[in-house]
Amino acid sequence: MPLFATYSRELALMCLTTRVRNILCLYHSRHTSSKYSNDHMLNDKQPHIKVTGVAYPRTAVSKQIKKEDDDEDEEDNDDIGTGNEVKAGTALHCGCWTDDALLDFYLWKSTEAESPSTHAKDGWREDLLDPRQRIFVATAFTAHSGLNANSLYQVNSKGRNQNLERLLCHQFRYLANNSLGGLAAEAFKKKHNINI
Repeated sequence: MPLFATYSRELALMCLTTRVRNILCLYHSRHTSSKYSNDHMLNDKQPHIKVTGVAYPRTAVSKQIKKEDDDEDEEDNDDIGTGNEVKAGTALHCGCWTDDALLDFYLWKSTEAESPSTHAKDGWREDLLDPRQRIFVATAFTAHSGLNANSLYQVNSKGRNQNLERLLCHQFRYLANNSLGGLAAEAFKKKHNINI
């Protein structure tokens, strides 16, 4: 299932869709409350917190909105919502920023850690980043790699996820423009025979 969950932005959003057609981040799919409210209604008990990781107030509905042609078994789930859609550059129904939640989902589904002493491997399982932790991880990931949710979930004209080579070229361009400097980047490309 990790491959399918990281295939495209649309498929990832479908994986985050509840049976009542809310689209919630991983954290809010398991936790209905948070120690932080949202960036617009900060918690009085923690006045030092200015960024909660929840960009907007929650808009999730508690009951399913059924249309007349909906089946009880919800076989046809092509229409994710009735006015409940989530678009790029917006917030999910839990109030979390879509791109941060998708980056979190991608990492949660595709990352495995290895013990340096036993070499045992394990995934995230039930360990979830709370929204405040997630925004710091997303910010650091994007700042240091030059990648974001759009670059990870980008599909080509044939509907296939872009390959590793394209992501590496994207990262190289980012690093060349922001870190290596023009001459160093050109020398590196020439030495390693990279054409981008």
